[in-house]
Amino acid sequence: MPLLEKLTKHYDRDEAELLINGENYIVTLNDMRSLSLAEELELSDELLGEIAFRDEKLRCMKKALSAVGRTTTSRRQLFLKLRRNFSDDAINASLDNLEKIGYLNDADTAKRYAELYATKKRYGKSRISAELFKKGYNREDISAALEELSVPEDEKQENISALLDKKFRNKTFDKRKAYAYLRGMGYDGSEIKSALDNYCEDDSDEEIMFD
Repeated sequence: MPLLEKLTKHYDRDEAELLINGENYIVTLNDMRSLSLAEELELSDELLGEIAFRDEKLRCMKKALSAVGRTTTSRRQLFLKLRRNFSDDAINASLDNLEKIGYLNDADTAKRYAELYATKKRYGKSRISAELFKKGYNREDISAALEELSVPEDEKQENISALLDKKFRNKTFDKRKAYAYLRGMGYDGSEIKSALDNYCEDDSDEEIMFD
């Protein structure tokens, strides 16, 4: 039967280091207490399995905390990153803890990304939605982020004009190419028509059917 040969408490980092049959495990002090761990304790296979899971969960939690400290991420993105090294159960338990203590909040970060895409990238709403989906946000959080996003009409028109200036700098302006480009940037037909009407002064350009 496995034997807990040595138990070292690290109060400075709230952890307990375990030596079990020559192998090292690390659990939280709370885990140590809840599992009633002590030196020279003989461990059942079930208890050893639980210790191994708590060890994995703690390592996963540390990795997840490091990741959210470096960049803004969605739960889905973080899950896929952690899956390279940890089990699904350990990942989900760790991410649940991060959400509980406020380190992971998809609803909040989706809104922050939406604002960033609108102001810095000058994306329209459909492009913002696509970018958020690629980052792993669910449709509910995306919908809430877009609903809260408010871009004044004059600012929207300025954004489109800036995009066109950049796109056609030192190039011949082409209204059809401009329309296709702006659709790709996430604007709908009515937004584009209004912007092009303001942007173009040459009425001789070929008429475009806007949807």
